[in-house]
Amino acid sequence: IFSLPRILTAAFSPVFLGRDSLVCIVFSEMNYSLYKRDIPDSLEFLGMIRYLPTDTSFWEPSSVGDSSLALSPVGYKPKFSLDIAQGTMTTDAAMQSGGGIEGMFSDMLGDHRIFFLVYDQAQRWSDILSQFNIMVQYANQKKRPNWGVGAYRLFDYYYNRIEGGFEEENVGLSFSVSYPFTRFSRIAGNTFARYSSRDYYEEKRKGYFISQNISLVYDNSLWWTTGPIDGSRTNLTVGAAMDTKTGNLSSVLLSLDTRRYFRLTRHSCFATRLVGRTSFGDEPERFYMGGTWSFRGYPMYYFYGRNSVLLNAEFRFPLFRRIVLGLPFGDMKLGGINSAIFFDTGNVWEDKFDGLLCTAGVGFRTNLGGYTVLRLDFAWRSDYHRVDPWTYFDIFFGWDF
Repeated sequence: IFSLPRILTAAFSPVFLGRDSLVCIVFSEMNYSLYKRDIPDSLEFLGMIRYLPTDTSFWEPSSVGDSSLALSPVGYKPKFSLDIAQGTMTTDAAMQSGGGIEGMFSDMLGDHRIFFLVYDQAQRWSDILSQFNIMVQYANQKKRPNWGVGAYRLFDYYYNRIEGGFEEENVGLSFSVSYPFTRFSRIAGNTFARYSSRDYYEEKRKGYFISQNISLVYDNSLWWTTGPIDGSRTNLTVGAAMDTKTGNLSSVLLSLDTRRYFRLTRHSCFATRLVGRTSFGDEPERFYMGGTWSFRGYPMYYFYGRNSVLLNAEFRFPLFRRIVLGLPFGDMKLGGINSAIFFDTGNVWEDKFDGLLCTAGVGFRTNLGGYTVLRLDFAWRSDYHRVDPWTYFDIFFGWDF
């Protein structure tokens, strides 16, 4: 047997598929790819054979007694270390901003994880303690089902078009459980027991609430540089919150988010997303929509209500594979630019449905070092009766849906 390699980089994890083909991982063009190679019945002579002397001796391993192979179990005790810590900056619909830190601890096997978040959005020194926010969550992933517990204290200013402005403090405990059926599907549930205090400036609402939700999740998507390119993702969620004093359901939530990616070529696909949400009760949850993450062509938070429906469809393809800048000290290689031709339709309403709106346009995306994606969209609006001649554009960050 003679080795005649033609791979300049490396091949990893070869696996034989029967007797006719071999599958391995190959590093090529700055990416890891999966290659399949048919095994020929006979080898072609390429003039590179090195003959070995017939009297060459072969090394044989020495035998090892069974006693030296005796193994004894060693107890494992989790020891946590800091995996990641990063600064955060937040902003919300009430035009408030805040800064803080978030991070995660885990053990060597990854069975136990501790997440934490600490931030403050006080504008005055006297409000530092009253507007202090902290959340700690422990997750156990040693075996199925995965579970977690946590505690939090959150304060924020809010504004919506129905109730106006208010401030709210939430202090509570959380419990979560997740049972994976397969590598791609799971059922997950969350329970929150919290004390909530809302101040509408003219009246106050205080009470103890219990919230529960359950979700069915499926995700076998295959990602590219700016987002998924193949597979599908679905999340079906049902939730409810109860006021413990009255026993009434303060809100009920029904949500469906399903996405499908039809691979056309190696680096292009046709992507669709359908989202439908509704909420009802004494304090129903209300949904924002608009912006490059949802309904393109409209500003963020443009739509608001307790019912929403949205359909996105787009053709994704690479525009520039790689950009190289020639500089005096050498070449600077930048990521490529991907493009998308999209169509969005949907609406958000409170009680009366006013019909569907739609937008169409083109977008450009580039990956910023693997951390996030820079997005630029140009869109035109329509109500299915006339087309708005104005061109709307939006530039922001975020991965493709």
